[in-house]
Amino acid sequence: MKSIVNIAIIGAGYAATLHLRGYKKFTGSNINVKYIIDKDVELAKKLSYDYGIKCFHDDIDLALNDKEINIIDICTPPFTHEDIILKSIKAGKNIICEKPAIGYFSNWINLM
Repeated sequence: MKSIVNIAIIGAGYAATLHLRGYKKFTGSNINVKYIIDKDVELAKKLSYDYGIKCFHDDIDLALNDKEINIIDICTPPFTHEDIILKSIKAGKNIICEKPAIGYFSNWINLM
């Protein structure tokens, strides 16, 4: 039996929709999108309903503190990435982030 990969998607806009479509097509693992998190909780609620996801919220800490969450999938505008990435690292989560986190990466060296 394959282990379940639990994902929290941060951001409920267009990028989240693309990622959700991709997860539906993925066949290499048991993927469970457990949360949609967005500051606009109504947007998170709608996307959750559209894709059959049970949990939606406006507080990222819910996902960061959930021991079942393996991956934080960041689908927010690039200017928000640094804060979300740093919080996710501190929470011990794996991260998916497609766009640049920040313009210059040398300040991350101290985190490694």
